Amino acid sequence: MEITRERLPKQGGGGQKTCQNTKQERIDYIDLLKGFAILWIIWIHTTHPDFVGGPYRVPIFFFASGIFFKKRAFKEFLFKRINSLIIPFLFFYLLSYPYRIIVHFWDFRTLSNFNWFCLFDLFKSVPQHDYLSVNVPLWFLLCIFVIQFVYYFLMNLPKYILGILIILSILFKDEILSIGTPFMINNAFYWGAFFALGNIIGKSYVQLIQSMKRRMITLFCCIGVFVCCHLLQDYTTVPYFFENIIIHIKIIAFILLVIAIFSFLNGKKYMEFLRFYGKNSLIVLGAHILILIPLDRISFRVFHTETPLLGFLSALTTTIILYFVTNWLNKNLPYFIGKKEILKTR
Repeated sequence: MEITRERLPKQGGGGQKTCQNTKQERIDYIDLLKGFAILWIIWIHTTHPDFVGGPYRVPIFFFASGIFFKKRAFKEFLFKRINSLIIPFLFFYLLSYPYRIIVHFWDFRTLSNFNWFCLFDLFKSVPQHDYLSVNVPLWFLLCIFVIQFVYYFLMNLPKYILGILIILSILFKDEILSIGTPFMINNAFYWGAFFALGNIIGKSYVQLIQSMKRRMITLFCCIGVFVCCHLLQDYTTVPYFFENIIIHIKIIAFILLVIAIFSFLNGKKYMEFLRFYGKNSLIVLGAHILILIPLDRISFRVFHTETPLLGFLSALTTTIILYFVTNWLNKNLPYFIGKKEILKTR
């Protein structure tokens, strides 16, 4: 989930961090946004209250990734994506294989029924997004790589053609996700709509909310659109075609709303904990399941039940442990988590 940040205008009224090792500016409130979303993902992967659900957390990352996407020379583009996405994917994916063996033995006290070939699940042509059974959340890294590779060749198309492709991917979401493909290709053609929207409108939106007045207007407009869509969705009966459109307008309004909210927290020192997880969201994505699942099993062994409170405590404990795991990985294995280049672009 590391996204490259191209140079964008600084925001008034708050400090802006810079990423020293890439010599590119970071937008602080986007790091806060990503921290918020990745902690949300940890929570939803354990027992949680109903309000924690919803279709918002994943689109946030695809939209944010699209904001900073910029076309480069193909070799540089390819090497950067391999360094920042494919190598971390392989690192966490291979690390998860012995982990899965251990968890399976924990659950069944035998390996006689273990699928020793689950490591090759990513080659299967199946319709669901979670076929990466070794470490399910890693589907994001594979999917975002496919999206960026495809979008590299599509981004110079006229905006109206890109708009048509976005609308079609939204309208035919269920059909696209039902197609069995390896390497998340079918999922990429749906989730790529949020990435493309981030790339098309994201930079302009970041510039728009530099002004406090425009930020406030934008904030209330997003709230208004979100509430209207929510009311239409809950209190009216419309054909699935229109319901699907309403849901996606609601998702986009939510993304723009939370970006505007976090822009008020730009540079605030008391948000450092959220900033940390946002900057290291790729590590959190790849490692959190390896911590959360054992904690959930220990919790169930002790309390013989699963409740939202116990799930929250597991998520909180996972978040704390991840702080130390993340620092260790950054210090000792930076080449394997996308923080340093294995393949040199220059």
